[in-house]
Amino acid sequence: MCVYLKVVKENNLKANTTGLIKIALLAGLTLYQIALVDHRASAAPASNNQPLWEHQDLKCLDPWGDSDSNVRDAVAVYSKSDINFFYFRVDILDLTNESDIDLYLAIDYKDGGNTKLINGNSDLSSDIQWDLLVALNNKTEHKVLDSSYVDHPEYFNNSDYQSELDFTEFSISRDALVDWDGSPFTVQVIAIPHSSTYISDKTSPAATDASTGRAKLVLVFGNMFIGYGPHAISWYDGFAMDSANRKGERRGLRYLLDAVEKYGIPLTTVDAQLEILLGLEYLGINDRLRGMAGKDLLDIVDTLSYAFFMPWQPEDVDTRAISRAKTARQAISIPLSEIFYPYEAMLTAGDLNTIKKAGYKAIFGIDRYRYWLDDWITD
Repeated sequence: MCVYLKVVKENNLKANTTGLIKIALLAGLTLYQIALVDHRASAAPASNNQPLWEHQDLKCLDPWGDSDSNVRDAVAVYSKSDINFFYFRVDILDLTNESDIDLYLAIDYKDGGNTKLINGNSDLSSDIQWDLLVALNNKTEHKVLDSSYVDHPEYFNNSDYQSELDFTEFSISRDALVDWDGSPFTVQVIAIPHSSTYISDKTSPAATDASTGRAKLVLVFGNMFIGYGPHAISWYDGFAMDSANRKGERRGLRYLLDAVEKYGIPLTTVDAQLEILLGLEYLGINDRLRGMAGKDLLDIVDTLSYAFFMPWQPEDVDTRAISRAKTARQAISIPLSEIFYPYEAMLTAGDLNTIKKAGYKAIFGIDRYRYWLDDWITD
């Protein structure tokens, strides 16, 4: 079973998600390249005793690929506060220990302010008039500057640099916002190469009372569960996994589902062919899947098995196969999905119409056979 889960590197979640990455609109049917996953950016464990990041803390999403380098491509900005501190987090597309980056967080919380990040350098400017500027220079230095470029080190609380999880977080004292009236304020992140004179990336200004709502991200777990034969339960519990490189760790599907239920991260799975679902029924695992589906934590994408949606088949084969698969799923009380996965198929435009007529709103589309055979079909 392939599992598609919108999370970010282990248990750190970057954004709240309920959608798909849309790549085409064909014959009135929305075609998606990546499976639907709805998730909340909860339970990302902050470091240095900072509070956990929640999905409502995500204030800004920035397009990836708009920087001169992935190591300086800011993709998300978070903000939250308590009675003592303001906390901020910036996600980078590919943060590494060797990342050459200076990060600036511009804060506009009152009238007036400045735009230049470095005094006298008009090439490095923010889009907002900042009253406070937090500078993180190449991971080793930090400053809290007022609009006159006076550094206030007493206002900086702490910071952490998480290269494995691609984010950096930091906090400043609430006292840093001198004469703040308590209303929401605006922030913007600017990334530049260390000690450089040009901007690599700049996020859109975002208000601290904003909410992005949903983001689009997917991690792929292949063959997490094999649902046929007596050995299936060992795959589910992780006994069949080779643990030579991770002694003592368990990597079966069960532990992924445990995380989904613990953190409330809705999950979409594909490749759950009917024969696998019947195997899960025998093992009693479907009881758990039905319970998760009833809590809106799991969507098992409708699919068929091998050898369907091939150009040499009669036209009605796929239509009849979809109908029978739906009936079989309903017989074991597995909820039907609005998404269909034509498993390892060679799709044509006519196949999209067949799937649409079957009542599906979107497809998860991968042309595995075309890739394997190196024979792309264009009709």
